[in-house]
Amino acid sequence: MGLENQETVNLTYPWRLMKMDSDLKYVLGILNRTASANQYRKYIQDNRAYFSLIPRSAVDVIDSCTNIKKFRDCLQYQWNQDSGEEEADMCKALDDIEKYAMKKGIKQGTKQGKKQGERSGTLKTLFSLVNDGLVKPEEAARRAKLPEAEFCREMKKAGYSRF
Repeated sequence: MGLENQETVNLTYPWRLMKMDSDLKYVLGILNRTASANQYRKYIQDNRAYFSLIPRSAVDVIDSCTNIKKFRDCLQYQWNQDSGEEEADMCKALDDIEKYAMKKGIKQGTKQGKKQGERSGTLKTLFSLVNDGLVKPEEAARRAKLPEAEFCREMKKAGYSRF
């Protein structure tokens, strides 16, 4: 089959291909570092001058290859009259993502700490009731949702004298 039956490539905007050639260095740099969040974060920060004004076309290529939904959702594009293309600040998006992750982590940590505190308080109360002879170990273990042997081990580990 000859070239006459092939679709032709539209080179109406060859300047975009030239621009993409220079963007390609950074796009490939990101693609090389996608296995490690720390590596791509550092790469973006080390190349802040480029990534603070990254063209939409470069973001689209990175997204196609890596599915950077977190970044895409945080990017705010501005029209650059000089380049004739929309640009976004990927560094700011990265900062926004990190702030959100920090807030979410604190919230999850607080929730988990609260649950652990409640569990610890419940166990201490049950240990005390068993130690004082007010509740049988098997009943306390059932309420703690633990096998009796494990409940008794935990009670002994907590310093209660009955076990």
